[in-house]
Amino acid sequence: MRSREADARLEMIRALMKRGERWPGLSAGACFAAAACAVLLAWWCERRGLGFEGRITPSTPDPYRNTAIPWWASLAVACFAGFLAATATGATRRGEPPFSRQTWAALLSIAPALFAGAFLTPALPLPALPATWMLCYGTGVCALGWFAGFPATVTGLLFLVAGALTLNTPLKFHPNAMMAASFGGLHALLGTLLLLQSRKPDDDHVPFDPVEDR
Repeated sequence: MRSREADARLEMIRALMKRGERWPGLSAGACFAAAACAVLLAWWCERRGLGFEGRITPSTPDPYRNTAIPWWASLAVACFAGFLAATATGATRRGEPPFSRQTWAALLSIAPALFAGAFLTPALPLPALPATWMLCYGTGVCALGWFAGFPATVTGLLFLVAGALTLNTPLKFHPNAMMAASFGGLHALLGTLLLLQSRKPDDDHVPFDPVEDR
């Protein structure tokens, strides 16, 4: 009896530790909102004729004027702010600190890739920016997968594939469509995977009745 109870306790501890390894701060709702905004912005830019054409020269007063770049950059900032708000709100609902140590570790994992994307933007030719953003963002989301689990890892890898295709195939001539497919479609995929993960029965649950101290 003692041996069976000890095994049950160990199994319960193992299940709790396994569940605690995954960071729950990635919001499916925030992913769906980002996807919808990306698709709408891509459609709007295409309708207005705003793309990623142009060349930066010393005589160019505003190289980003009449391009889609300021709009996509503004959307990125807004979505990141929304992601932080959703993370803090979700943590509060779970009775946790808005920005715990685990949350800071998850955010820092994606920060280098976002930093690289931000500083590469003014240094690269404009047509290369969509692929660069996808590659940098995909790298960051893959790193986030260490905390958020399988959905983030898969999404990050698909962003890398999308970036490679946008950089090296004729798809680069359709930047707004690729931005919609990646930042729109892949965020929708991530939200779907997170929903499926949250609804999946907990296979690691081990029913256990505490034994009264004797």
